[in-house]
Amino acid sequence: MKDFRVEIRVKNAALYNMIFDQYPSVAEFCRQVGMSQADVGSLINLKVSALSIDGRGWRPSVLKLCKFLGASPEELFPEALADMKLTCNMGSFEMEAQDVEALMHTSDPLRLLVAESCGEMVHEVLDYLNPQEKDIITQLFGMDDKGERTQKEIAKAYGVSNTRIAQIAGKALRKLRHPLRSRPLEHIMYDGAEDVPWEKKL
Repeated sequence: MKDFRVEIRVKNAALYNMIFDQYPSVAEFCRQVGMSQADVGSLINLKVSALSIDGRGWRPSVLKLCKFLGASPEELFPEALADMKLTCNMGSFEMEAQDVEALMHTSDPLRLLVAESCGEMVHEVLDYLNPQEKDIITQLFGMDDKGERTQKEIAKAYGVSNTRIAQIAGKALRKLRHPLRSRPLEHIMYDGAEDVPWEKKL
C-alpha cells in the first residue's frame, strides 16, 4: 500500500471557468440559461461530444450555451475537446510521497498520473508472456526506463538475427492483443482511439 491516494477529475476548463466566473453554481447557471443540469454537466465533464451527430457542426445545446455566454463554440470547445467523449472523467491513484511531490511541480499532471496507473497495468499484462518475449517487448517500447531500443540493438544483445527478434516480438504482440489479456487496459483508452501502429517498431 502506498502513502497517498490521489483523485483526479477531467473537465472542460474553458466552459467551467466561464460559468463559475459569472454564477455561484451550475444549478443557478442552468436556471438562467434554461437547460438541464444533466446536459450542462455532460458538456463540462466531457461525457458527450460537442459536435452534432453527423460531426459537421455543433450540438444545439452547445450553440445555446455559446449564445448565452457570448462566446464562440471554438472558445469553449477548442479543437482538442470538440469531439472528445470520455466514458469516465475521473480516477484515483495510489502514489508514494516523492511521486506526489513531482505531481505538484509538473506542467502536465494528467500525463504523470496516467503513466503511474498505466505502468502497473501494462506490467501485469506483460506477465502473460514468457521471459524472453517480455524482455524484448520491454526493450522495444522502452518500458524499463532505459529508453526504446531498436530491433538491431536487441538482436545484437541476444546474438540472433533481426528477423528472429521480429518473429518473437510479433508472436508476443499477437498474444497481448487477445481480448482476455488486453481487457485490463480497456478503461484507460479513449473511445474511438486509433490503434497504435505497433508493427512499425519491427
